Amino acid sequence: MGKTIEQRFAVRAFLINKSRERKDNILIMRRCGGSDSGLWDVPGGIVSVGENPYTSLRKWMKEETGLANIGIGPPFELGEKSFSVGGVEYQIIDNYFKCFTIFDVEELSGEYDSHEWINPTRFDAFDFVGGRRGALNNVFESYLENRARAKS
Repeated sequence: MGKTIEQRFAVRAFLINKSRERKDNILIMRRCGGSDSGLWDVPGGIVSVGENPYTSLRKWMKEETGLANIGIGPPFELGEKSFSVGGVEYQIIDNYFKCFTIFDVEELSGEYDSHEWINPTRFDAFDFVGGRRGALNNVFESYLENRARAKS
């Protein structure tokens, strides 16, 4: 008998702040509790069966940051995180969306104890959730390349 893998689809926000004070900084949040405690991540979560990904992302943003007024662009990067819990294998397919706001985080959910708006060039200074590190590296590099092209 083969191993069963539970596959889930998730949405993640690459949230860019367009306010004058935080011009083009990206939101990251530090997890508290569990095996990812102390590691940084971006907001998002699992899409429920039958749920629209854009609706799901708005729900997660409101729940995790208190932000309801965000612009959501198209998805632009995929990532994958695999792990095991209680003998069950999980594979999470993360779909990253470029999102925009001019507001600050209103209230963090209990999964997080801190947040920062970082200059994307500082990405390497943070320890991110292990299974997302590669995809987030691609997301940050792609963003910086596109920003450099737009300025030239």
